[in-house]
Amino acid sequence: MNFRKILLPLNAKPSQPTSYIYVSDNASTSKKLLLLIPASGQGGPGVWAPSVVVDKGLDAGSQIPYIKRALSEGYGVVCLHPNGGNVMTDGKRTSVKYHEDSKQHLRYVWDHVIMKTKASRIAVGANGDGGGAVVDLMSTRPKQVRRKLFAVALSDAADNCFTSAGNAANKRFLNIVCQGWVCCAEPINTQITCTDGSLKICSAGKLVCRKKQQNNA
Repeated sequence: MNFRKILLPLNAKPSQPTSYIYVSDNASTSKKLLLLIPASGQGGPGVWAPSVVVDKGLDAGSQIPYIKRALSEGYGVVCLHPNGGNVMTDGKRTSVKYHEDSKQHLRYVWDHVIMKTKASRIAVGANGDGGGAVVDLMSTRPKQVRRKLFAVALSDAADNCFTSAGNAANKRFLNIVCQGWVCCAEPINTQITCTDGSLKICSAGKLVCRKKQQNNA
């Protein structure tokens, strides 16, 4: 897997604090892209949950299996870093311009990286409030997103995303492209009826549920 690191904001001055993302070598030329967005507080690019990496290994807690499959199917891959918006500078914590939170981070990456590629079909895998960033992007760049985005996979985010989707057009679009997984005692991938009957939501299984409870203890 060949990836390169891109510092953000682009063309930042040497004295300016920066964040970063990783993109595959084919990201700028591929017709298909996969964007991977971890939740706030859950590590850097390429990682879903550091604690799961420690306990269960890279296949369980990292994005590596998703990256390998995407590359094998001809996708370019972009690993976002919504947790890179605050850095230490001269012993003080400083905000990175345009990257203070996951929503701003995704907007910037979309405008300055994604829209510069040749991709016409874009899929997203997002965890936690990474899903909220996707919904925000739908609201702020509706024409671009609806033209290019064809699939969204959400974990621990589906209910909140639909609630925050706002207008009916956004909700209809989510219903078409989105599939969610939530902590549930039902067997993995069992279809769960959403309270509003709109989003397709499946169980992520008991193991995920137990792990989430342990992390919140």
